[in-house]
Amino acid sequence: TDRREAEALHKEGVKNLFTRHFTDELRHMRKAIVPSAPLKSALKHTFSIKALELAVYERALYNLFGIDIRSREEFKYHMAAAKSRILPAGQMVLNEVEPVLLAHCETVRRLLLLERANRQSRPAQVFLGACRADIEKIVPPDFVANYDPTRLVHLPRYLKAQRIRAERGLVDLSKAGRRDEEIKAFVKTYRDMLINLSPSASEEKKRALEDLRWMIEELKVSIYAQELKTAFPVSSKRLHEKIQQIERMA
Repeated sequence: TDRREAEALHKEGVKNLFTRHFTDELRHMRKAIVPSAPLKSALKHTFSIKALELAVYERALYNLFGIDIRSREEFKYHMAAAKSRILPAGQMVLNEVEPVLLAHCETVRRLLLLERANRQSRPAQVFLGACRADIEKIVPPDFVANYDPTRLVHLPRYLKAQRIRAERGLVDLSKAGRRDEEIKAFVKTYRDMLINLSPSASEEKKRALEDLRWMIEELKVSIYAQELKTAFPVSSKRLHEKIQQIERMA
């Protein structure tokens, strides 16, 4: 009864058909997903290597076969075209996510050091806890499945901005708190709009809401680490305009 859900389930079915056909090739592809030594070392205290390898494998499957095919002819054509791309597909996804994972590990490591250095200060611990919560939202456990390459390239910059936020914020916690208040207002508005989003909302509105989410991340960069530069012009005024635009959408 829901077109979007039906299309997603159809692609999943197509993917499963290809998976059944390419059993041997996919076994070799999965074995070829090998994280680099620096990544393995960095992941010791954050992500599970096995879980990462599985997530990369599943994402590679979706990239290869999660497509909207409706005929036998299309299926045969894609089967022939995809065969040579199977073996490197997993490592390709791993190469895309590796910079994100390395940046995440470095940011978490730095935050841990700051927490230890400021363990006697309750305000500092609260502030660093907020930074840690933001880091985990930028890179949630399912990020490999949910972020495409065009999104992944921005995540290391967002993570670095959080690292800089933590380091600079500890110098003047009251100033850091004032900066955070501006961001919190937009985050609350975004969450409220997401919670109240109607199941019948248009695709345009859903995309606009997703755009708002990443505009907020870019605003954080502009506030916490201006030297990192934003991917596009962003300001509080632009976010308010975006919110008003979304509110007018069906």
